[in-house]
Amino acid sequence: MAYKIKSKKVKEQHEWKVDRYKVYSFKNAPPELKEKIMSNYYGINVDDVDWWQDDFLIDMGVPKSVQEKSFKVKEGNTIFKWDKMYFDIDRGDYLQFNNLHVTDREAFRQTLGIPKSTFDKVDYSFGENGEKDSYLEFSENEKLTERDEKYLEAGKEKFSELIYQAKKRLKENYNYLTSRKSVEDTLEANDYRFNEQGKIA
Repeated sequence: MAYKIKSKKVKEQHEWKVDRYKVYSFKNAPPELKEKIMSNYYGINVDDVDWWQDDFLIDMGVPKSVQEKSFKVKEGNTIFKWDKMYFDIDRGDYLQFNNLHVTDREAFRQTLGIPKSTFDKVDYSFGENGEKDSYLEFSENEKLTERDEKYLEAGKEKFSELIYQAKKRLKENYNYLTSRKSVEDTLEANDYRFNEQGKIA
């Protein structure tokens, strides 16, 4: 007589290897790890982000009395606009604007302190040469007097001062964004977790 014997099912044994490692929030990281994190991410606020873009950058140097009268500013727009900005903070230390143009000619004239009678005799344009800040140029449409020339030279100097102040604000902003406090605030606000190499886990 033949008997059918039930075979025992053997459960397959699988060993899963789980990598376990500690992660830390910046706030709870040990002091040495915090220094690694800071070294790895000191540029987190300025790398790969257009931190320097600010439509009101040059306008901030325009006298408030002029801004209050500007129809563009009242509409929430700016007196100066541009397509692209180039800011070299480390090497040449220059600030240039591609296709810089004025949206409120009268506010621009008042900012430069040039009399209307003189300003009406010229056309203006903005130049850059890749080695220094954007600058203001005039081309005359009518014969200029010696007095006109003095007003225009003073106007160029005032425009240079606007660019200088804009550059100064950019540097201050860069120094703040790369400061320890600002970097720490960003790391904590985003609730990042870090491994023991100080990298975001």
